[in-house]
Amino acid sequence: MYRNVISSFRQLYDSLIYSLIYLVLEKLYRERWGPEDGVGSIIISPTRELPGQLFDLLKAVGKHHNFSDGILIGGRKDVDMEKERANEVNILICTHSRLLQHMDETPNFDCSHMQVLVLDEADCILDSGYKRELNAIISQLRKRRQTLLFSATQTKPVQDLVRLSLKDPEYLSVHEESVTVTPTLLKQIVMVVPLDQKLDMLWSFIKTHLQ
Repeated sequence: MYRNVISSFRQLYDSLIYSLIYLVLEKLYRERWGPEDGVGSIIISPTRELPGQLFDLLKAVGKHHNFSDGILIGGRKDVDMEKERANEVNILICTHSRLLQHMDETPNFDCSHMQVLVLDEADCILDSGYKRELNAIISQLRKRRQTLLFSATQTKPVQDLVRLSLKDPEYLSVHEESVTVTPTLLKQIVMVVPLDQKLDMLWSFIKTHLQ
């Protein structure tokens, strides 16, 4: 069972992005998602620049998977080409406005089987006055999904969105003023391990690094 997650961190943004991409890949892998299954995950960012960064990370991190991926952002002239490929993509990275455009205009655009929704910098999207657009998007998605919401601040619009759209979420929050603030020099290491060896490897790593 995958929980909905509300995450509020002010530091280590790049590390969080790596983590959310791994979560998406892990979810689709466990669901045995294939190219013929269509859109399995949608990652929404507030600006045109962030989807490009996410897309590059996804290509690097997910290179050993067979998931297809695509990017939908405003300001591009190839919207017709996007319409042709939108239903063939497993992991879709986009801005909210471009996604809503395809939902309204692209024939047979289908997100009814989507497994994971990621809202990156949700506070920025809502603070920019796009609450109605975001609600319109969420209303067209399947209710039985996992949602990962990342927000630097827990503003009232974010709290309203959580209350209306997420069931029984898990809250993860570390702020700069917290006693348990995330160390600025914290380093993360990634190990690629076969699925059936993950718990053994984790336990071995913990025992090795106990102080």
